[in-house]
Parts: sequence; structure tokens; C-alpha cells
Amino acid sequence: MKVTEYLRLYARSTYGFVNIALAVVAGALAAKPLGLLAGFGLGLASAVTVAVLALVSGVGPKAAIAEKERALTNAAKAGLESIKRTSMRLASIRMPDLEVAEAMQQVSLKAAAYASVRARSGSLDPVADNAVEECIELADLYLKELDDQSTERRFGTDDNDPVTEAKNRVLNELKKRAELLDRAALALDGDSSREDLLSIKEQL
Repeated sequence: MKVTEYLRLYARSTYGFVNIALAVVAGALAAKPLGLLAGFGLGLASAVTVAVLALVSGVGPKAAIAEKERALTNAAKAGLESIKRTSMRLASIRMPDLEVAEAMQQVSLKAAAYASVRARSGSLDPVADNAVEECIELADLYLKELDDQSTERRFGTDDNDPVTEAKNRVLNELKKRAELLDRAALALDGDSSREDLLSIKEQL
């Protein structure tokens, strides 16, 4: 862990925050009889002294590591909620093309299954997380292409931003991500029973 990262995590930890707050209070109290500059110096010296003692004793690094784990846990929870929301959004998008709509429904189901395994296992696959968000981007891109095509047919204008074989390419990319999510779910749930694995497959 780099020094800058340690100091940042230490300051954000409960232990570090309390010590810094106490140092500020000590400086503020000392400022009245000693003066503002002296109070500031005393507060800073107190904070530095406590930080050094915390580092030497090992309490500071433990607090920093705990803070890092807490931040990672919160980030993982936020990512999981994002996947759940994206899965529902994929299922709710009104896609005029039936084949693409069915592909999106399939991806939505696999994203939901992956989210379920991710929550249960406590692990994640960053590539799979990203793949869920990319499905929304693919859907938005294809809807924009369909809208442009409709406008061009209506007004007889030329396509100023053509996408060659848009449908087939979008279908292919959605299929890739669906398969990726399938593999990720099974990989994260490697220790599951046959009953659990069958339940996952039923959701897919």
C-alpha cells in the first residue's frame, strides 16, 4: 500500500477520523489562551503524533485496511444494484425488432441470474459486470439506428451515419455477452450443489 493511499484510507477510517477530530478540537481549545497560530500548530502536531503512533503500533494500518475493505464492499453492493436495475431496464425496453427484443430478454434473464449468483457467492466478475452495461449501450445504439432509418424513409434523405449490418452485428454482440454472463455465473457458483446449478440453468 502506497503512503498516499494509506494516509487517505487512515483519514477516512473511523479511528483516523476520530483522532483527527480530537486534534482539531485540541487545537481550537488551545487557540484561545495561546493564539490561533499556536493552536493550529498544537492541533497539527497532535494529529501527526497520533498518526505516527498508530502506524508504529500497527493500529493505523489495520484501520486503513478495514476502511479499504469497507469501501470495496460498498462498491460491490452498488455494482450489484446497478446490474439488477440494468437487467430490469433491458427487459422493459420496447424494441420493435422481434429478434433483437428476444435477444435482449435473454440477456436480461442471464444478467438477473448472474446478479443472483454474485450476491450469493460474494464474488464478482468485472468483465461480466461491464458486459451488462454494454447491453444497454447496444440497445440504445440499435434503437437510434432504427429511428434514423425511419426518418430517412419518411423524408427520402440519405443516411449520414450508416451502420452496416446493424441488426446482425447487434444480435451477435448480445449473444456474446449472454454467453459471457452464463459462464461467469457458473464460474462464481463453482461450489454450488447440482440443485443450485440446475436452478441457475432454469433461469437462463
